[in-house]
Amino acid sequence: MTLFKFELRKLLLNKRNAIIMAVLLVSYCAIGVGMSVFSFGSIDNYNTYSAMANAAAGPYNEEQAQISNAAYDAALDRYGNADGIAHIAMEDPQLKFDVAYHDYSTTVDEYWNGPETQDLANLKGIYPIQDRMAVLEADGATDSYEYRSFLINWKPNWRLGSQSSIMWHCGIA
Repeated sequence: MTLFKFELRKLLLNKRNAIIMAVLLVSYCAIGVGMSVFSFGSIDNYNTYSAMANAAAGPYNEEQAQISNAAYDAALDRYGNADGIAHIAMEDPQLKFDVAYHDYSTTVDEYWNGPETQDLANLKGIYPIQDRMAVLEADGATDSYEYRSFLINWKPNWRLGSQSSIMWHCGIA
C-alpha cells in the first residue's frame, strides 16, 4: 500500500503538474476579473449602474419595482427572451439595473406571497403561512407539530423582506 501511495504521489505531485496548475489558476483568475470588469462595456456604464444600485439600497421600493417591471416587460417584448435582454443590458446600464431590480422584486414577491404553484404540504411565503397559522389557531391546534414548526422556522424571518435591503445587497449590488 505504501508503494501505491508513493507512486500515486510521484505521478500527481510533480513539478510539471504544479506548473500546469499554477498557469491554469492565473489564467482563470485573469478571465474572471476580465469578465467582471468588462461586462459593462465602459467605466461610465459601470459608474452609472453603481450609482443607481446605491440609490436603490434601503427598504424595498414598490414604485421602483413597478417601473423596473414595466421596463423589463417592454424589453422582453422588444428583444424576445432573457438572453437578448442580457446581451443588450451589457451596453445599457439602465436596462441592466431594471433587470436586476425586476429579479429582486420577484424574489421579494415570492418571499411574501410564495411561489405561483404552492405545495400545500410544504407552504412557502409569509402570507400563506400566516393564513395557515390563523386556521390552526381557530381550530385550537396550537400544540400541533405544524403550528410549532411555523413558529420556530418562519416567525423570526417575518421581519425581513420588504422592510430590509438584505436581499438587495445579497443579490444585486
